[in-house]
Amino acid sequence: MDFESYKRFRSELLQQRCLLRLDCMNPVQALSTWIAKTPELGPQANANIDRTLLLWEEATGMALHPARTVIGRGVRDLLAATFTSVVKKGEDLWLPEDVYPVYGKLAMDAGLTARTFPTLPRPKFDFLTHSAECATVVLPVPLSPLGRLPDKSESDALLGWLRGSPRRLLVIDAVYTFDFEKSRSFMDLFLGGNGDQCIALWSCSKSWLLPQSLGIAMTPSRLAPTLADHVVPPSHSDLGKINSTLESQPDLWSLQQKAFTFEWQRLAPIIRSVDRNWEPPPSGYFSVLEVPFSSLLNEHGILSVPLSVFGGKHDDFSIVTCLHDLPQHATAIGI
Repeated sequence: MDFESYKRFRSELLQQRCLLRLDCMNPVQALSTWIAKTPELGPQANANIDRTLLLWEEATGMALHPARTVIGRGVRDLLAATFTSVVKKGEDLWLPEDVYPVYGKLAMDAGLTARTFPTLPRPKFDFLTHSAECATVVLPVPLSPLGRLPDKSESDALLGWLRGSPRRLLVIDAVYTFDFEKSRSFMDLFLGGNGDQCIALWSCSKSWLLPQSLGIAMTPSRLAPTLADHVVPPSHSDLGKINSTLESQPDLWSLQQKAFTFEWQRLAPIIRSVDRNWEPPPSGYFSVLEVPFSSLLNEHGILSVPLSVFGGKHDDFSIVTCLHDLPQHATAIGI
């Protein structure tokens, strides 16, 4: 079942049954009341890109290097530009098979042939041992939908693979970062020094609930000019809105993570009643249950998301989120 089929199925189902909804995947919609209202912006609005990057650095604690920073409208645009201008046809491109089907579509649109690797129940990096000398791997960090950072063995596998050839590239999609403090040590492993083999992509889409407004890429300096030529910068209006939000709600990412943690703990007894080994994810609003979608629905009255919506080929896992009922419960902790 792909995403469009799932939405039709869900719409019909919810007209017939009352279910525990662990299916919401749209934080902008779910948390709409958390988004600050910004005034209409005139031509003199504070829409300076240097100001934007300074505010983002202050809010996240992540240092950007001018010669390695490329600005776009979001991670999707930056990924499309990477596939078009950086990854060459005929080179190995590896994408996670069960994370985000748009990865494959963007690669196809760029004329690339991608190979895939599973990430559930944990990333399988055995393909790295027989990878080509020139190859690119795309990986979401935190790992989605697992909701955690790569562990030491996974990080070591990626670092060892990069060291095997200077022509290898790791593309980190960090759009689901809600805890910049915890992610910083992992990012430093791959972006430290010259960061010659890593492109890291961030966005305001999730962390500040501003989709398709600002994307930030930290690239090897040799790739920055090429990538910049293939992206459209944010509009004057978007920059003004971003700056206003970063000034008024610099810790919105942290408040969201606090609320996610609270809601997962509230849901834990229910979830453990169907998957006793489940633990709340350290990061974000996604998690994975080792229970089929149909079992959750028909035996337990829980609406989840089938793995096929994420492009996965197996039906023994289900994706759940904590978003649907979060706003009404978050007030209990003052959010």
